[in-house]
This record gives sequence, structure tokens and C-alpha cells, in this order.
Amino acid sequence: MSDLTTISRGGQPVAGGAFPVPRRRRRGYRPRRQKPHLWGGRRGCRQAAGPDKDRPEETFGVPAHRQAAASPRFSGKGEWHGKVRYQCPSSRHGDRCHLPLPVFGGKVKSFTADKARKVPGVTDMVAVPSGVAVIASGFWPARKGRELLEIIWDEGDGARLATPLLRKEYQALAARPGTVARQEGTPAMVAEAPRRIEAEYEVPFLAHAPMEPLNCFVDLKPDRCLIKVGTQFQTIDRLAAAAVAGLKPEQVEIETAYLGGGFGRRANPASDFVGEAVVVAKLVKKPVKVIWTRSDDLKGGYYRPLWLDRIGAGFDAAGKLISWRHTIVGQSIAVGTPFENDMTKDGVDAASVEGAAGATSGPCPAWICGTCRDGSIVRTNIVMVRMIKPCTPYEKISWTGYSFAHGITKTLV
Repeated sequence: MSDLTTISRGGQPVAGGAFPVPRRRRRGYRPRRQKPHLWGGRRGCRQAAGPDKDRPEETFGVPAHRQAAASPRFSGKGEWHGKVRYQCPSSRHGDRCHLPLPVFGGKVKSFTADKARKVPGVTDMVAVPSGVAVIASGFWPARKGRELLEIIWDEGDGARLATPLLRKEYQALAARPGTVARQEGTPAMVAEAPRRIEAEYEVPFLAHAPMEPLNCFVDLKPDRCLIKVGTQFQTIDRLAAAAVAGLKPEQVEIETAYLGGGFGRRANPASDFVGEAVVVAKLVKKPVKVIWTRSDDLKGGYYRPLWLDRIGAGFDAAGKLISWRHTIVGQSIAVGTPFENDMTKDGVDAASVEGAAGATSGPCPAWICGTCRDGSIVRTNIVMVRMIKPCTPYEKISWTGYSFAHGITKTLV
């Protein structure tokens, strides 16, 4: 028997040890669908509701307070099949490539666009408060024209900002008295402890780096404005766009697209890239779509703030933790914004000390409070910094730094 006759058409071996091949799919074949209850489909909803009305506490093994989790996700099927449309590949009107300022707080002195205008597809170049806008028929002509621009920048006071300088400034501020966010006991107990540990930690500026680059489509008319954007801050973006366009907020319509990743970058009080797109649309008087490249956003975007944490721990003769002092130096995401009155109290920004002073998760970190008792001190001191460099939330900004600082210090203690 030849090798060709050892395998049947049905895929089953007919001679010793032959490897089966898959059955050929017949015309009109449809693959079996994924079981709906695995992703919260219709069957999952029926099971969550349950036919037994006498069992309100638990239905088919699902506790009552968790039954809502079986409802289908709004975007689940679209993501599963790859049909979700994000904002960047849509709205193919006039594209505009962003050329950001080289430093924060700078401005454009002048620019020469003779070479850029020769690029096919490039239609216009305009200076905006945040840099230079290159208008073209598509992203690639706009980017090519951007590379040929000759610009003279006024870097302003931000030109002197550098990490070593900021680190030295933060360390000096950490040695000064600041606003006390939480205190129990007397500060003298830290210096009088028989044994002490001092530690200092720094968390750098962190770019959000969303998966989809920043982009915003704007169609500005004399009496209305249509904005298509992936955003986390619709209300603030609407107010900012209305202010730039000279319209009432109710005349601004925002169509929210899928984010493609936000992490707080698309939720800053300045509404930078949305307001910027409205500025460009107002200048060129036609629909535009602003696009930031990833490198643009890494160099000129809003960051998670730089923080410096200085922690001191005191122990008694038996090695028991009796005092804890935590000094925080950093830039608030609330001060100087419309949210300052709601998020700050007595000079303390709650978002900047949560996790260290216990603003949201109990009086203080559990492993500290479980050790420091009866006459001990738990003290959180905060020094706020004002700088040109803008910042924006990165999920739980304070937890990003404090979990790191507390975790390392806990191993020392």
C-alpha cells in the first residue's frame, strides 16, 4: 500500500500510525461560535438571572452582588472581531501634523516654509501657541513638510530646566518645613528614637505613551463646532473648545471615539490637543484633524509628575517601629486648575498624598499603623512645587510613587 492510500478523506488513519489530516470544510461551513457565557453573552445573562426565583442570594453559583458581571460588554463583540473603529484612521479631511515646542513655555519667533511648500500635498503652514501647524492632504505629506521647516524658537525660562537641577531643588525643598497632611504624636520622637533609618526615593517624569497617538478632528462653523476625538474629559474639552472658538458650550458637539489608550493623558484640564485643533481650524477655516506623533507626545506632552520621597523610621531598643516620617515633594495636578477648590484643603492636595496620608484607604498604610501604636508618630509632610512643565493624571499618581517608596522601605524596616 502506498503512502497516499494510508489516509482517508475523513481525516482518520486507515493504516498503522498514519497522521490524520483535518476534514475539508464543506461549502457553507460556519465555525462553531464561542460559548456566549464565556464572554457574558445571552446565555450568561439567562444564567445570571436564573429560573429559580426562590434563590435571591445565589443563582447557579453566582453570588447576588456579582450577577451583574454576566451582562455583555458594550464593545466586547466589536473588539473580539476587530471591527472597532478608532479615531485616527477615520475623518480623512485635511490632516495637520503637529510640530511641538522644543521646551515648555517657549514660543515661535519666526519660520521659513519655502522648502516645505514644495512638498506635494502641503497646502498651508500656520504658527499656533504650541508650535507650528503643517496642513496637508494627508499625514505623510504633512510630516514631510514639517521636517523641511526652518524655525527660530524663543525657548524662554523653560530652557534651563534639567533633571539634575530639578533633583537638587527638590532635595533642598525636602529639608524645609512643609504643609502637614497628617500627624499623630510629637515630631521630636523621630530624632529621639534609639535607632533610625533614613531613605530617599525619586520617581521621574513619566510619559503616558498611549497606544494610539493623539488626534482630534474639528469641523468649525460660524454657529457650531463638531469635534471627533477619543477623550477622557468631555466636559472640560467642550468648555475649552467653546472658549477658543468663541461659541457657547451648547454649540459644541463632541463625538467620543474609542481611546486607543488614555491613562490620564487625554484628561488634562488644559485640553491641550483639543484646544489646539480648534485653533488650527479657526485659522485655516476648514475641517482639520490634528495628529501628534508618538515622539511629539513623549517630548511635548503632559507627564505624570516628578516626585521625591524622603522617609525616616525610628525604632526602640527592641527593634519595634515607633516613629514614621514621610516628606513628599512634587507638583500638584490640581493646583492652578478649575479643580483646585474641590481637591485641595488647607493647602494639601488630596490626590498627592493618598496612599501616604491615607486619604482614600484608611488612616495610613496598614503595615505602618499596625506597628506604630501608643505614643508613636505617623507624619506626612508635603511640599508643593510650581513649574512650567505641565502634568496630568496617570491613573493613581500618588500610588505610583508611594507604593514604590513604601515597598522598598518596608524591606529595610
